[in-house]
Amino acid sequence: MTALMEEGIEHLLQEFAQAKISTEQPGFYEDGAFIRREQKIPHYLDNYARFVDQQHYHPGYLDRAEPIIHVVSEEMQLALKEDGSQEAHAEAPLVMSRILEREGVWNYVVSGSLTMTFPSGSGFEPFSFWSLEVRGERAVDCSYHWVVAPPFQIVDIAIQACKYPNPFTHLLPKIVWESNAEPAVAEISDIFSPKGVKQITEAGMSMDEALDRYLPNYRGRFANDFPPRVVTRLDTQLKYVPTGVLVAEQSLEQFKGFQSRGLNAAQIYAQKIQPRLYNPK
Repeated sequence: MTALMEEGIEHLLQEFAQAKISTEQPGFYEDGAFIRREQKIPHYLDNYARFVDQQHYHPGYLDRAEPIIHVVSEEMQLALKEDGSQEAHAEAPLVMSRILEREGVWNYVVSGSLTMTFPSGSGFEPFSFWSLEVRGERAVDCSYHWVVAPPFQIVDIAIQACKYPNPFTHLLPKIVWESNAEPAVAEISDIFSPKGVKQITEAGMSMDEALDRYLPNYRGRFANDFPPRVVTRLDTQLKYVPTGVLVAEQSLEQFKGFQSRGLNAAQIYAQKIQPRLYNPK
């Protein structure tokens, strides 16, 4: 853990202690004291994600967490591929997050952008899931979602299950698990849609000015604490740019809209995931 992270976790622990927020278990963002703090301080939820990133993990915890993350990811990827709806792609990382919490695994969900740059000989242009679509004076969120679950900085179960306009899924992995991603730089075309970039350019705004108008929480601390990262799989470069932090607002049993193979979220956990965790063949 770096000196900067040590300072960060000490500050977080002090803040949570003063607010009488218990940090003993994953999901403490549902603590009443945390919610009261969140109601008063914008983007307070980011502090939960900072805690997950910066707290010290015993090697024994990481040894236990990693295979759980793998199993949950694999089953959720299969469920997502089977369902395939736009709603499922948005909900799947949140369902996965709830399941990991049930298993005592620290995690949170990231909303952001994903830009794919394919091998030079593939014939495919880069493809992006951008975070924002600009419509006049407002921005509409259309972000991509993935999970952070230490030791993994990125767990992406949706990348190959998405429906794409071009046949390049063979250049994408089924799942991205990455614990040592390289730092990257966010470009305006990563965050805003092409129409949004055009509108911003025509208005004479710089990228910083556009971010201040449409994504005011991004610049400064958020971008420093949740930096863009890039990984390479199958010679395809995958750039992940976080723009927000998410957690599930409903319990696992309340995800009624997520259906796969005739099973809802709670049934997937009980019938597909738990048997693999507790009764492996």
